Amino acid sequence: GSRRTDSAAARKRRRAARRGEAPDPDRAPALVLAPTSLLEGWKRELAKYTLLNVSVAKTGAEAAQAARDAKNGARDVLVTTHSLAKNLSDSGPDRWSCVIVDEA
Repeated sequence: GSRRTDSAAARKRRRAARRGEAPDPDRAPALVLAPTSLLEGWKRELAKYTLLNVSVAKTGAEAAQAARDAKNGARDVLVTTHSLAKNLSDSGPDRWSCVIVDEA
């Protein structure tokens, strides 16, 4: 729930603050892998506790587009399912700033 989301977002902010980083459009986005039933919850909680630009992908086409957006710096976080994650390597960023796996 929200504690998990808040904690993950806080860790991401603390890591950036420790390194003295301001928000950087060239910084790698974060990837959240969760069951389909939790995707919108992750988006809602990230919007509630952060100013991050979040994209949710529930289909292969959405995941490919969201990964391209993340690669181009248009998204800070991509939230998708475990099964769709394997298709991100072709269209997504070269690296992720962090990967959060929610197994419910």
